[in-house]
Amino acid sequence: MKQGRARTAAALESAAISLVLEHGYDNVTVDMIADAAGVSQRTFFNYFATKEAALLGSAVPHVDREAARAFVASTGPLLAEAVHLVSFDEAALADHERLFVDRVRAIASNPALLTRQMEKFTLLESELQEIVGERLATQFGESDAAEAALITSVLTAVIRHQGQCFASAYAEGDEPPSSDELAALITRVVPRLA
Repeated sequence: MKQGRARTAAALESAAISLVLEHGYDNVTVDMIADAAGVSQRTFFNYFATKEAALLGSAVPHVDREAARAFVASTGPLLAEAVHLVSFDEAALADHERLFVDRVRAIASNPALLTRQMEKFTLLESELQEIVGERLATQFGESDAAEAALITSVLTAVIRHQGQCFASAYAEGDEPPSSDELAALITRVVPRLA
Protein backbone atom coordinates (compact mmCIF):
# COMPACT_ATOMS: atom_id res chain seq x y z
CA MET A 1 0.00 0.00 0.00
CA LYS A 2 2.80 2.41 0.93
CA GLN A 3 4.62 1.68 -2.34
CA GLY A 4 1.40 2.37 -4.26
CA ARG A 5 1.07 5.78 -2.60
CA ALA A 6 4.71 6.55 -3.34
CA ARG A 7 4.23 5.57 -6.99
CA THR A 8 1.13 7.73 -7.32
CA ALA A 9 2.86 10.72 -5.71
CA ALA A 10 5.86 10.25 -8.01
CA ALA A 11 3.56 9.99 -11.05
CA LEU A 12 1.82 13.23 -10.08
CA GLU A 13 5.13 15.03 -9.48
CA SER A 14 6.51 13.75 -12.78
CA ALA A 15 3.38 14.82 -14.66
CA ALA A 16 3.45 18.29 -13.08
CA ILE A 17 7.12 18.78 -13.94
CA SER A 18 6.76 17.53 -17.52
CA LEU A 19 3.72 19.68 -18.18
CA VAL A 20 5.33 22.81 -16.73
CA LEU A 21 8.43 22.27 -18.86
CA GLU A 22 6.25 21.80 -21.93
CA HIS A 23 3.55 24.45 -21.38
CA GLY A 24 4.85 26.82 -18.70
CA TYR A 25 3.63 27.00 -15.12
CA ASP A 26 0.75 29.40 -15.73
CA ASN A 27 -0.69 27.22 -18.50
CA VAL A 28 -0.86 24.00 -16.45
CA THR A 29 -3.92 23.04 -14.42
CA VAL A 30 -4.53 20.43 -11.74
CA ASP A 31 -6.85 18.67 -14.21
CA MET A 32 -4.02 18.42 -16.73
CA ILE A 33 -1.66 16.98 -14.10
CA ALA A 34 -4.21 14.45 -12.84
CA ASP A 35 -5.09 13.40 -16.39
CA ALA A 36 -1.42 12.97 -17.35
CA ALA A 37 -0.83 10.86 -14.22
CA GLY A 38 -3.92 8.75 -14.92
CA VAL A 39 -5.77 9.69 -11.73
CA SER A 40 -8.81 11.77 -10.82
CA GLN A 41 -8.65 15.36 -9.62
CA ARG A 42 -9.89 14.09 -6.23
CA THR A 43 -6.94 11.69 -6.04
CA PHE A 44 -4.60 14.55 -6.91
CA PHE A 45 -5.89 16.51 -3.91
CA ASN A 46 -5.38 13.49 -1.66
CA TYR A 47 -1.65 13.92 -2.36
CA PHE A 48 -1.09 17.62 -2.99
CA ALA A 49 -2.95 20.80 -2.02
CA THR A 50 -1.91 22.69 -5.16
CA LYS A 51 -0.17 22.22 -8.49
CA GLU A 52 2.74 24.15 -6.98
CA ALA A 53 3.06 21.55 -4.21
CA ALA A 54 3.15 18.75 -6.79
CA LEU A 55 5.81 20.56 -8.77
CA LEU A 56 7.99 21.37 -5.77
CA GLY A 57 7.58 17.90 -4.29
CA SER A 58 7.76 16.95 -0.66
CA ALA A 59 11.41 15.94 -0.41
CA VAL A 60 13.74 18.53 1.06
CA PRO A 61 17.12 18.21 2.66
CA HIS A 62 16.85 17.57 6.39
CA VAL A 63 19.08 17.72 9.43
CA ASP A 64 20.72 14.41 10.30
CA ARG A 65 20.19 14.16 14.08
CA GLU A 66 23.18 11.89 14.68
CA ALA A 67 25.45 14.19 12.65
CA ALA A 68 24.10 17.19 14.61
CA ARG A 69 25.04 15.62 17.95
CA ALA A 70 28.56 14.83 16.69
CA PHE A 71 28.89 18.33 15.19
CA VAL A 72 27.97 20.11 18.44
CA ALA A 73 30.51 18.03 20.40
CA SER A 74 33.33 18.43 17.86
CA THR A 75 36.14 20.97 17.81
CA GLY A 76 37.22 20.36 14.22
CA PRO A 77 36.84 22.70 11.24
CA LEU A 78 33.35 24.10 11.73
CA LEU A 79 32.14 24.75 8.18
CA ALA A 80 33.70 21.62 6.71
CA GLU A 81 32.01 19.53 9.40
CA ALA A 82 28.72 21.42 9.04
CA VAL A 83 28.16 20.03 5.52
CA HIS A 84 27.52 16.65 7.12
CA LEU A 85 24.56 18.09 9.05
CA VAL A 86 22.27 18.07 6.05
CA SER A 87 21.09 14.87 4.46
CA PHE A 88 19.72 14.40 1.00
CA ASP A 89 17.92 11.19 0.16
CA GLU A 90 20.65 10.23 -2.30
CA ALA A 91 19.10 6.83 -3.04
CA ALA A 92 15.81 8.48 -4.02
CA LEU A 93 17.69 11.03 -6.11
CA ALA A 94 19.54 8.27 -7.91
CA ASP A 95 16.27 6.41 -8.54
CA HIS A 96 14.64 9.55 -9.91
CA GLU A 97 17.61 11.50 -11.24
CA ARG A 98 15.84 12.62 -14.42
CA LEU A 99 12.93 13.86 -12.31
CA PHE A 100 15.37 15.74 -10.07
CA VAL A 101 17.06 17.47 -13.00
CA ASP A 102 13.73 18.31 -14.64
CA ARG A 103 12.36 19.65 -11.34
CA VAL A 104 15.32 22.00 -11.02
CA ARG A 105 14.72 23.23 -14.59
CA ALA A 106 10.98 23.67 -14.04
CA ILE A 107 11.42 25.57 -10.78
CA ALA A 108 14.12 27.77 -12.28
CA SER A 109 11.77 28.70 -15.13
CA ASN A 110 9.44 30.62 -12.80
CA PRO A 111 10.67 33.23 -10.29
CA ALA A 112 7.66 32.67 -8.01
CA LEU A 113 8.41 28.94 -7.85
CA LEU A 114 12.05 29.63 -7.14
CA THR A 115 10.99 31.88 -4.27
CA ARG A 116 8.64 29.21 -2.89
CA GLN A 117 11.39 26.59 -3.09
CA MET A 118 13.69 28.87 -1.13
CA GLU A 119 10.94 29.38 1.48
CA LYS A 120 10.90 25.61 2.02
CA PHE A 121 14.49 25.93 3.20
CA THR A 122 13.71 28.63 5.78
CA LEU A 123 12.85 26.10 8.48
CA LEU A 124 15.97 24.12 7.69
CA GLU A 125 18.05 27.29 7.94
CA SER A 126 16.56 28.14 11.36
CA GLU A 127 17.32 24.65 12.60
CA LEU A 128 20.88 24.87 11.29
CA GLN A 129 21.42 28.25 12.96
CA GLU A 130 20.35 26.80 16.29
CA ILE A 131 22.78 23.87 15.89
CA VAL A 132 25.62 26.19 14.85
CA GLY A 133 24.87 28.33 17.93
CA GLU A 134 25.09 25.25 20.14
CA ARG A 135 28.43 24.34 18.55
CA LEU A 136 29.81 27.83 19.12
CA ALA A 137 28.71 27.72 22.77
CA THR A 138 30.22 24.27 23.27
CA GLN A 139 33.50 24.96 21.47
CA PHE A 140 34.12 28.58 22.48
CA GLY A 141 32.07 28.97 25.65
CA GLU A 142 29.77 31.53 24.04
CA SER A 143 27.38 31.82 21.15
CA ASP A 144 27.20 35.08 19.25
CA ALA A 145 23.89 35.27 17.32
CA ALA A 146 25.39 37.35 14.51
CA GLU A 147 28.27 34.89 14.09
CA ALA A 148 25.90 31.91 14.09
CA ALA A 149 23.70 33.66 11.49
CA LEU A 150 26.66 34.40 9.20
CA ILE A 151 28.01 30.85 9.44
CA THR A 152 24.53 29.50 8.69
CA SER A 153 24.20 31.79 5.67
CA VAL A 154 27.49 30.49 4.32
CA LEU A 155 26.37 26.93 5.06
CA THR A 156 23.07 27.37 3.19
CA ALA A 157 25.01 28.75 0.20
CA VAL A 158 27.15 25.60 0.34
CA ILE A 159 23.98 23.45 0.46
CA ARG A 160 22.60 25.30 -2.57
CA HIS A 161 25.92 24.69 -4.34
CA GLN A 162 25.68 21.00 -3.44
CA GLY A 163 22.17 20.83 -4.93
CA GLN A 164 23.42 22.46 -8.13
CA CYS A 165 26.28 19.95 -8.26
CA PHE A 166 23.78 17.10 -7.89
CA ALA A 167 21.66 18.49 -10.73
CA SER A 168 24.66 18.99 -13.01
CA ALA A 169 26.09 15.56 -12.24
CA TYR A 170 22.80 13.80 -12.93
CA ALA A 171 22.22 15.83 -16.10
CA GLU A 172 25.64 14.83 -17.40
CA GLY A 173 25.46 11.23 -16.20
CA ASP A 174 28.26 11.74 -13.68
CA GLU A 175 28.49 10.72 -10.05
CA PRO A 176 27.47 13.61 -7.73
CA PRO A 177 30.06 14.81 -5.22
CA SER A 178 29.87 13.29 -1.75
CA SER A 179 29.66 15.30 1.46
CA ASP A 180 33.28 14.32 2.13
CA GLU A 181 34.36 15.77 -1.22
CA LEU A 182 32.44 18.95 -0.46
CA ALA A 183 34.07 19.19 2.97
CA ALA A 184 37.50 18.81 1.34
CA LEU A 185 36.66 21.59 -1.11
CA ILE A 186 35.59 23.86 1.75
CA THR A 187 38.83 23.10 3.61
CA ARG A 188 40.79 24.24 0.52
CA VAL A 189 38.66 27.32 -0.22
CA VAL A 190 37.94 28.86 3.18
CA PRO A 191 41.55 29.89 3.95
CA ARG A 192 41.55 31.82 0.66
CA LEU A 193 38.62 33.92 1.90
CA ALA A 194 40.34 35.19 5.04
